[in-house]
Amino acid sequence: MESERCPKSIKNIFEKDADKLGHVTIALLLYKIATPARYATTVFGTIYLLRHLLRRGVLIKTAKEQLKSVRTSSFSRAVSINLKKKQDRFRKFRKRLRNRPR
Repeated sequence: MESERCPKSIKNIFEKDADKLGHVTIALLLYKIATPARYATTVFGTIYLLRHLLRRGVLIKTAKEQLKSVRTSSFSRAVSINLKKKQDRFRKFRKRLRNRPR
């Protein structure tokens, strides 16, 4: 505030109630600086806490989540089985093509 770059109108505002505005201004600046850290802590802390509590068995999955995990695992198994069948069929086809007389 002491520098010449600051306009006089702003200097007057801060000099009028310097004691009160000083603490409020510092508190506001600290609040604004800490905001990203607060958001990150909330998001990542919540995710970490939920995973930890699920692992320890304190929280249980809802029926919808359990059904989704069963569907996902069943679906992935079905896809891998289907993929293996198609790979085997392709290998047999390729083998027949190689052995075919020209």
